[in-house]
Amino acid sequence: MKRIWIITLICCSNFVNAQVNDTGNNVGIGVSNPSEKLDVAGKVKATAFLGEWNGANISDVLFKAADNNDWDNNLYRNGIYRKWGGPNNPFGGSHGTLLHLGQNDGYSFGFQLASDNYKQLKYRGFKSNGQFYAWYDIYHSGNFNKTVLDKNVPNLVYTNQNNNFSSDQSINGKVNITESLGIGTPGSDSWKLAVNGKIRAKEIKVETGWADFVFYDTYMLPSLEEVEDHIKKKGHLKNIPSAEEVEKNGILLGEMNAKLLQKIEELTLYVIAQNKTNKEQQEEITALKKQLQNFIKEE
Repeated sequence: MKRIWIITLICCSNFVNAQVNDTGNNVGIGVSNPSEKLDVAGKVKATAFLGEWNGANISDVLFKAADNNDWDNNLYRNGIYRKWGGPNNPFGGSHGTLLHLGQNDGYSFGFQLASDNYKQLKYRGFKSNGQFYAWYDIYHSGNFNKTVLDKNVPNLVYTNQNNNFSSDQSINGKVNITESLGIGTPGSDSWKLAVNGKIRAKEIKVETGWADFVFYDTYMLPSLEEVEDHIKKKGHLKNIPSAEEVEKNGILLGEMNAKLLQKIEELTLYVIAQNKTNKEQQEEITALKKQLQNFIKEE
């Protein structure tokens, strides 16, 4: 019986030694020539993993590529990186950022998602003089566009290019705004577009009612005496706002154009009526001249 136990212990010892290789510096499990302190060929199950930063290099957790030639992704304390190391030197070679979690790098929180150093998307936040700001960057080939959200001013967004917030911005495509838009002034529930300043355009289309009703037979054209009386009392044409009203309330462009057209059409009717009167008077004058000439001849 003792012989059986001795043989069993010897077999177990040989089996373990065949699986674990200790070179004095490195330990390999299922690896004949371990290249790291612990080199395991296979799965590792643990309830926790602890790594340390030795002051120069941050500890890694490496994931080997399927071809078993290159070590692909690895973990740092503040993100996930991709390191291109060979099978015998997994920690060597350059690395590129895949996911970066901000820590002691100039902002309070954030992450960077990128396929390489030339295409990046960053979300960041920082606190300055007791005020909180947040922004996101889109970085590509040495240039980036930044959008800053200002918590201290509601609904205020700054955009810039390469930290130049005065640079021009361009939008390629349509912009759909369901509520209101304010340029140089806050948006308003009363207006879809509010602009504090001048507007320059090659053409503006206004869709509103028009003043053709002036030419209807039922339209009551005011007499020139009525027009004159209103001007003397009010200082402006009827249905046209005064200078004080325009300065205070402004005008509705489409409505005012219709009112001005109404006055032009009324003026046209006055001119037509005056032209008829002039023709009648001219005919009477011509007839009187003819009678006068005949009277002179008879004398």
